[in-house]
Amino acid sequence: MKNKKINTDLKPRKGAVVFIDAIGTKTVWTRNDPRKFIKSWERIVKSFYQKAEICNITVDILRDGGYNCDEYPEYEVRAFSDTIILHLSYGINEYPEQSIWDTHHPLNSVGGDLISPLYNAIVKEGIYLRGVISFGEFYASDSIIIGPAVEEAAFMRLL
Repeated sequence: MKNKKINTDLKPRKGAVVFIDAIGTKTVWTRNDPRKFIKSWERIVKSFYQKAEICNITVDILRDGGYNCDEYPEYEVRAFSDTIILHLSYGINEYPEQSIWDTHHPLNSVGGDLISPLYNAIVKEGIYLRGVISFGEFYASDSIIIGPAVEEAAFMRLL
């Protein structure tokens, strides 16, 4: 479950940072079979990785076909414990000019892109999630994601 593309050039990125947490994981092992819960969680995480891979492959195919794909963000997923971090990003100079609140802004596809994995989590696996989306600047590598958008998302997640 490795992302196809990771921003290893360490240039600033701009886009959406999404924190998604499983609700009710504290002492879950006392209420349910921990192995069943872990397997369910792994399927949820896998569905997010698969969604990101499909989106990135689609953009690569379009780009290889000669289409300008600057308006499509790169999708990346990280998971640790009961938290999934998803970010959709552009190079800092490729970020679409229109307001994020414009209905035609490419990042407004975030909701649609999350529907399938969220549905799998809640309906099929019985794990409820909560999350927060932040828009702004950040830096990402294989092992860390930092910046104002990440801090804002992490702070809002605690509220």
